[in-house]
Amino acid sequence: MENELVEKEENTKFEPKSMGFDLAEKFDLLFKIKIVAVIVAGIAIIGIIINTLNPFTSDSKIELILGIMALAIDLAFSVILIRLAKYHDDFNLAGVLSIFIAIVSFLKIISKDASTVLSLVVTVLSLIYMLKFTSIMMELFTPVDLGLKNSWESFRKANIYLTAITFGCAIVVFAPILMGLAALVLIFCTIAAIVISIWEFVLFYKSAKSMRAFASKSDTIPFPAQVHTDWEDEFRSTQNDNDNKTE
Repeated sequence: MENELVEKEENTKFEPKSMGFDLAEKFDLLFKIKIVAVIVAGIAIIGIIINTLNPFTSDSKIELILGIMALAIDLAFSVILIRLAKYHDDFNLAGVLSIFIAIVSFLKIISKDASTVLSLVVTVLSLIYMLKFTSIMMELFTPVDLGLKNSWESFRKANIYLTAITFGCAIVVFAPILMGLAALVLIFCTIAAIVISIWEFVLFYKSAKSMRAFASKSDTIPFPAQVHTDWEDEFRSTQNDNDNKTE
């Protein structure tokens, strides 16, 4: 049993120049995928606005093509997450949730009759995915970059607040007295969602940059991060020992 525990502990340590640069490379890819996703979403929003102003311009083929593009982008994103499962098992779950979100989102496009129900499913799945993924990122950057860890935590809270407000407005909008206020808040939530999307790919960019810088300075990094009060002191002590060896 003791040998198994020792072996398990050894298996949780990775060569930083392979692990760190691999994570940085994957975060770079996720950053680029998110940019493409935002562009596709922007095109779709423009199409919705045009169709609203002039219903006669509606073209279901263009909508379907954009849906297929969004599905392909989301699946590519999910595959990268699953490939990161070697560093943390929960990346696998996050990737699977991302796949379900992509599929249900595509079904929402082609099945307009059930769009309300599917929108609710997407919202719930997206919230679960966000909680799981941000939890991983916060754990990952605890020993690497506390500032970035706090940024991911703030991103997590912003998503929770936005989801709660959106749900509340979706319910209140059916009340005649508060309908106008709820509709106004929903417009605000839509703008906030766009801002949060931009914030997310900025975080991916910073995550790649931070992980790359960390990998070039460290000899080994335990992962998942063991979160306890004296973790930072142990980490700094290890870093100082590495710096002294280099000198």
